[in-house]
Amino acid sequence: MSTLYVDTITEKTSGSGVQIAGHVVQVVSVSANSLLSTTSTSFADIPGMTATITPQNSSNKILICYVNHIYINGASNISNWQVACTNLYRDSTLIREEPTNQYHTGHVPDSTTHRFMDFQTVFYYDSPATTSATTYKLQGAAVGEVMFNHPSYGNGGTMTLMEIAQ
Repeated sequence: MSTLYVDTITEKTSGSGVQIAGHVVQVVSVSANSLLSTTSTSFADIPGMTATITPQNSSNKILICYVNHIYINGASNISNWQVACTNLYRDSTLIREEPTNQYHTGHVPDSTTHRFMDFQTVFYYDSPATTSATTYKLQGAAVGEVMFNHPSYGNGGTMTLMEIAQ
């Protein structure tokens, strides 16, 4: 068995650095403590849930992890499902969808005023196939009354982008 000891590894050419398949090349993270309060089934940007990464190699993947604090304010006069939905975009392309006609994070209120809070955590693996700056953003919509990342509840939201070498 041999052991290799080095003080410095220098790239032969400048650019993408030393990349080992399956390892994280870079990380970009943002925190969101601004509120999106909505009763609309139309999607709107969730404040603070936008991050940009510039991949170092076009064959690398981006692992996106986002966490939203979801607050659903149920009322006694509502007996239907109330649902929080999120859509993830790469630049202007929808890459992960939660349609408002399906059930995602939600609840059904009972005969009294009822509330529901949860942290929605999603991981998504993307192949942007570029070395250009790439922006990921999250949009939210609701069936009922939903608040995303309310600053008085929970710890807000986060979005983390990790470039994974291939």
